[in-house]
Amino acid sequence: MMNSLRLSSPRARRMNLESPLQQISAQHQITMDCPAGSGVDGWILEANGFDAHISSSVALQHGDRITIHGVPGRTTGGFHLPGTVHWVGERRGNVEAGIVFDQCIPEPMQLKMVGCQRESLRYSCRVNGLLEFNDQVEGSIAATAINYCRHGACFRVLVPPRIGATVQFTWVSEEKERCLDGVVHWVIGQGGAYLAGAEFIGCYGYALAGIMVPMS
Repeated sequence: MMNSLRLSSPRARRMNLESPLQQISAQHQITMDCPAGSGVDGWILEANGFDAHISSSVALQHGDRITIHGVPGRTTGGFHLPGTVHWVGERRGNVEAGIVFDQCIPEPMQLKMVGCQRESLRYSCRVNGLLEFNDQVEGSIAATAINYCRHGACFRVLVPPRIGATVQFTWVSEEKERCLDGVVHWVIGQGGAYLAGAEFIGCYGYALAGIMVPMS
């Protein structure tokens, strides 16, 4: 079965602030409609492209459909975005969630780290499976997806794939075999193993969290 997922830390958390809410401008306050209730208070911690990392005043569940609403008079005012929860967790008493929205987040609602060139958020995970190098003789080898984003993932392997090679990652989740095809874009050595970054073909990286999002 798929292992639990952990959202990668925004810059503020890497700086060890006491609470994520201490570094959020009130301009990024939101309300939410979710299975737990309507008009629920929340805050955007980080937002980029179709992805948002939020803090919620109520518990959210993996797979929940929610809609966030901007607070009138704030940066988020006038926006209404539906999306799906693909990660949930808690940090120092704050409920946090990773959301993929049905449409790109409007620029005034985006909240990125200074100098960030990425077009999506990255999420840490630990999903064990097999990686097949389609154009090499090694066949399938053990691999672990250690983080994913909208368009790809990073894998830890013992045999390095060739940059530009097509690969297929296969794993088991909820007693079903899943697979993703991709193209290797980079490879680096790390402690006797290798990290390989692949861009997925025909599917988004949220599939590693069990959430299938239609290709746009």
